[in-house]
Amino acid sequence: MRIHKPVVAALVVLGVGAPGAHAHDAEIFATNNTAVITDPADPRLDDPLIAFEREAGRLIEQGGGRVRGSDLLDGVFFDASASTTTFERSRVFAVDGVEPDELHTIADRIRARFDQQSVLTFDRLPASDPRVDAVELDVPSVTADELRTGLLDDREAAERLFGGSVTQAEHLRLVAALEDRDLALAFAQEIGGDTTRARTTFGDREFVEGPLPVRVEQRTLVVDGTAEPEEITLAFEGGRVRVGDAAFARHRFDRIRVDLQDGLDTLVLRGRRQVEVRAQGDRVRIDEIEIDGADVLRVETGDGADQLSVDDLSATDTFQVTADLGAGLDKATVHGSEDDDQISFGAFGVLGPTFVLFAQPEPSDRLTIDGRGGDDLLSASVASMAVTLAGGPGDNVLRGGPGDDTLIGGPGFDDAFGGPGRDTITLGGDFDRASWRAGDGDDTIDGGASRDSLFLEGANAAEAYAVKRGRITHDADVLTVDDLEEVDLVAGGGADTVAIGDRPGFELVDVSLAGLPITPKGDGAADRVIVDGTPGRDRLTLAGKATTATLTGLQATVNISHAEPTDTLTIDTGRGRDAVDTSAFTPGVIGLQILD
Repeated sequence: MRIHKPVVAALVVLGVGAPGAHAHDAEIFATNNTAVITDPADPRLDDPLIAFEREAGRLIEQGGGRVRGSDLLDGVFFDASASTTTFERSRVFAVDGVEPDELHTIADRIRARFDQQSVLTFDRLPASDPRVDAVELDVPSVTADELRTGLLDDREAAERLFGGSVTQAEHLRLVAALEDRDLALAFAQEIGGDTTRARTTFGDREFVEGPLPVRVEQRTLVVDGTAEPEEITLAFEGGRVRVGDAAFARHRFDRIRVDLQDGLDTLVLRGRRQVEVRAQGDRVRIDEIEIDGADVLRVETGDGADQLSVDDLSATDTFQVTADLGAGLDKATVHGSEDDDQISFGAFGVLGPTFVLFAQPEPSDRLTIDGRGGDDLLSASVASMAVTLAGGPGDNVLRGGPGDDTLIGGPGFDDAFGGPGRDTITLGGDFDRASWRAGDGDDTIDGGASRDSLFLEGANAAEAYAVKRGRITHDADVLTVDDLEEVDLVAGGGADTVAIGDRPGFELVDVSLAGLPITPKGDGAADRVIVDGTPGRDRLTLAGKATTATLTGLQATVNISHAEPTDTLTIDTGRGRDAVDTSAFTPGVIGLQILD
């Protein structure tokens, strides 16, 4: 139907006989005519449009509608520029079983298939429905000639109602804007219509000139953006998905496709409790949702225990994910790439291949940063969430923040720093190292397989250390350790005491008595290292020269560096019949005390 939208306010329709006997939900007014016909005797106006009826009906059925009938119409339209009329033959289809967006989509397919400027739809509604913007009048006793003459004689009605469609039957069906209802009734009466028998139907009319930005096509909910910056919200509300003012029943589609095109666009995903954001080629995928062109993705889960996973999205248009997980015990995982990554969690969120910003995080929420492959540097500098750093394959550096963190190594060399707080460190299967510094608090460290080491660094103050089986203490701090082969302890400045048990569970305990920063000399303070022998018969060997002394023969080799004569090594052999060979020890390296 060739409708010039800027001047359209209504559509007059003269149908074949009375309205259909069957009630229906909506109507579609359409034609296959593309010519401008000015002669009412033109033979093209005699076409019954049988082939068009079949093809348009097929498109309606394919779109999910049911055709309840079709009436042949002859259109009469007023051309204001020439003060004359043009003519067109068309059909009106009575349609059931369609939602408003489906009605629009069906009409747009008919429009595109038959190269029309627009197609008119009328969705029947209760009079009280807020969507009502038009009325359809059925007025008997009007002829086509009377309609044509009336349009030529009543300029106001012609310009506001624009035109309509007529047949030889004498029923006038008039689709007019709601505010033109009285004008349309007066015009129908003026041209001879029996308005005492007129019937009125309320509804929502639309001149369809292109696809809806949001629609259902072949079991897919399609959301199209524009070239302008915009924000679009997908809200999951039980059995419906709301996009702006439109709501779509979930049973109507299996997939959702979002294309936001150009511009700085934001897609808001609301109401999903578990969200997994991943890359699929150059598009973002969230379960059944495919997203293209969204620069910022905002996830709003609502209150409760929610889960969010964000993959490496660097191959897509999405450079930022903002997560508002609401109140509750929430879990979020941010993944790196298979390459070398630097991923940090700070006041501005997670900086990595994808920037992830958390709105109003809670200390009870748990964040996992998974480096995946490559040699990664993973770090945290805030305690707004409980953090887990998982290195994955590769040589990784893991730096915890001020909170209670969990650090997990993987295949490859891992260097883990727990930082302040009660941290849990699990190293991987290769040669790994965990580091602890004075002030880091009580940590738990598991070395796992292979040879792993623990680096301890004190402060330039008098401190007390104890290295026992499964436990290392620093003043009031306690480290619980397992499956570690080596301890490297830098005591720092001050008169420090280091006590090493007879079976500490390590192969090597290396003690540096240097101050900080480390220099070739000692710290000038009187430090003391105490090594316990076993209850049995020990055969110990002490070697030493310059500033280094090494004691062997116990479960752990004890190596002392940066020693000074003012420092003391005490060897408590216990009750057994023990022997200490000092033949390779140079007196003066460190003060020596052997207790029987």
